[in-house]
Amino acid sequence: MSTTVVPHPERQWPLLGRERDLDAALGALDTAARIVTVHGPTGVGKSRLLAEVAARAVAADRHVVELSGNAILAVVPLGALSAQLPGLSPYDGTPHDPARLFAEAGAALAAAAGGRPVVLVVDDVTLLDQASVLLVAQLAAAGLVRLVVALRHGDPLPEPLVMTWSAARDVRIDLVPLTASTTQQVLEGALDGAVAHRTAATLHAVSGGNPMYLRELVVGALGDGSLSCATGVWQLAGGPAGTPTLRDLVLARVSPLGEAARDALERLAVCGDLRPDQLPGDGVRAALASLEDAGLVRVGGDGTVGLAQPVYGTVVAGSLSRLRIEDILTEQAALLAGRADERDRKSTRLNSSHRCISYAVFCLKKK
Repeated sequence: MSTTVVPHPERQWPLLGRERDLDAALGALDTAARIVTVHGPTGVGKSRLLAEVAARAVAADRHVVELSGNAILAVVPLGALSAQLPGLSPYDGTPHDPARLFAEAGAALAAAAGGRPVVLVVDDVTLLDQASVLLVAQLAAAGLVRLVVALRHGDPLPEPLVMTWSAARDVRIDLVPLTASTTQQVLEGALDGAVAHRTAATLHAVSGGNPMYLRELVVGALGDGSLSCATGVWQLAGGPAGTPTLRDLVLARVSPLGEAARDALERLAVCGDLRPDQLPGDGVRAALASLEDAGLVRVGGDGTVGLAQPVYGTVVAGSLSRLRIEDILTEQAALLAGRADERDRKSTRLNSSHRCISYAVFCLKKK
């Protein structure tokens, strides 16, 4: 008799593949380091790592204060700190006195810590207001706290922290995507059972090893029944569609783009990797540069441009109408045919451009 295992996708997923990063952060708290910075793209697990660091620090009898930068509270001086440090004078609209704030914050932390070491954990530190950033940098510089902060992809370290930072003393951690083998371990831990190798490989490829995207793909596949376990092994039927949350997360990154950048992104999502000269428009290089700066595309060693994460293609292409997709394919087929050089025409290797043309012809024949 076959049985179906019911997983718990809502629970905290296992923190695997981050052991060295976690050890580096915890080790820094036991040394002279005053600042630990954690860097990485959205969804790579910065918040998850910070939460584990905080939990381990509490278990080691440290006083931990957790903060999170917020775009809404960033317009309010000390908006994120006020709730965690009640000893601070409330904002009354007048300029803050840095010396007074430093004294108040130090006294509040000392009273709450009761002689224990203080660890200040800040997620999205670049979204803190300027007064808060200056204050936490002062506390770290004075040795009153050990500071562990996370930064979004491409965000520079705020200037007060740069001035406090010492390359010989402090620690920087760069999180990278999960490997294929670690993805399999994470999936099996999250799903409480064995996962077919092909299923794990597909989910790793589509998610790009990004833990947040991986989770949303799994939750979506569980919801629509494409991921199931009837014989003791989890298997995926078809491609994972993800959740509405995943779609919203990706499209939220796309919506601020200008017209040229969005057009380029849509063409890459439909056709696959292309060279800049295989995209229409005079401002295409500037558009691609803005997409690269935003972490949405990557440029290969051969000069081709592709989406930075496979899941971007799934979501962006899925958000387009059939007519828009057909228009893109038709336009690209005409463009590529007109610009193909002799080497490309003689090449026996089907690259992404040729596949795009072939698919365009296929779609047009179906009409």
